[in-house]
Amino acid sequence: MVDSEDRHWWYRGRRLIVHAQLERLDGRAGSKLLDAGCGSGRMMDEFKGYASVAGLDASARAVALARSRGHTDVSLAQVEEMPYRNGSFDLVTCLDVIEHTKDDVRSLTELRRVTRVGGHLIVTVPAYGFLWSTHDVVNQHQRRYGRSGLRAAAEQAGWEVVRDTYFNFLLLPPAALLRLLRRVRGDGGRSDLTLTPSWLNRLLELPLRLEAAMLRRGLRLPAGLSLMAVLRNPGVAHARGRGELEPTGSAPRALRRVASAEVPRQFAKFSVVGVSNTLISLISYVLAVKAGVPYMLASIAAFSLGALNGYTLNRIWTFRTGAFASSGLIRYATVQAIGLMANAAMLAALVEGARVDRIAAQALVLPLVSVLTFGLNRSWAFRVITPPRPPAELVQAAGASPDAGAG
Repeated sequence: MVDSEDRHWWYRGRRLIVHAQLERLDGRAGSKLLDAGCGSGRMMDEFKGYASVAGLDASARAVALARSRGHTDVSLAQVEEMPYRNGSFDLVTCLDVIEHTKDDVRSLTELRRVTRVGGHLIVTVPAYGFLWSTHDVVNQHQRRYGRSGLRAAAEQAGWEVVRDTYFNFLLLPPAALLRLLRRVRGDGGRSDLTLTPSWLNRLLELPLRLEAAMLRRGLRLPAGLSLMAVLRNPGVAHARGRGELEPTGSAPRALRRVASAEVPRQFAKFSVVGVSNTLISLISYVLAVKAGVPYMLASIAAFSLGALNGYTLNRIWTFRTGAFASSGLIRYATVQAIGLMANAAMLAALVEGARVDRIAAQALVLPLVSVLTFGLNRSWAFRVITPPRPPAELVQAAGASPDAGAG
């Protein structure tokens, strides 16, 4: 357990993801932290700068290992019934734990009980029920989550959802494909974490390192193997009443509706461009392979051609008003580079590993990659769209100055 949590790419990557979120929460000095489901205590090693760090785990072996690391405040208990007073902690982390419990709402309610009013919980869980596999059975999972499912459980337990995002997005396509192949072949009995050799740890950690940098900047990933939520203990109530005023600094509703009027049209154009990219890439790949070009070289060239097509059409058609500025183009290029790597990895897995025909493999992989890059573009690159300036008379009617800008 100790060696796995220290060295395995998954644990190393998850620590990077959690760190990125902790940096956004701030308030480290003087805070009391609990790691509920601390395992061997490796994550507790990372919580430097907090006034106190406590740990809890249901495994006596895990508790002993955590204490052997020098963490003295580690308790043997279930997350559903913790030996702490109400409001004992400013911050609680519960990483890949509640999917093991029979009643996740009860677990989340107990986690809220030990968190002070205004304090936060960072929770991570495995994502998507359709990815259920022997990995989940071996690890004694009760369920996997979608965003709405985790939100519903958290809100039923009385939490306020501050932020949620998927992560491990870049490795989702090959992981999903691997699980599908294992399901078809009947392979099983082992956790997915045992399938990757140790020499790949550094390489497989890189995508999670990139995602952590994105999350640190406040971005949300549209999909992933895992889901993370930041929850706040609101105390008695946290929702705005029906007659309560909007928060200071928010734009009036009428103004926001006008400001977003152009977005559906741009989104439709962006969708058309994405479909054309896929078709151009696939046709180019087939022609190149038929001409005798090595399949991987053909794939890289065809994908790049589709990306160039997307850049051109988005520049002169979708975002012709200039809203898709240099920062957006850099993001778009980054997404295409990510897509290229994902496409190459899945294509090689099918052709070399599963012995699938080269053209059939690309026909299977390319639409998957296109959907993933589309989702990331929509939530990251696409979000930089600047809606047109609303008419001055509507701004005035909404009660704001037409010349008022963001400070």
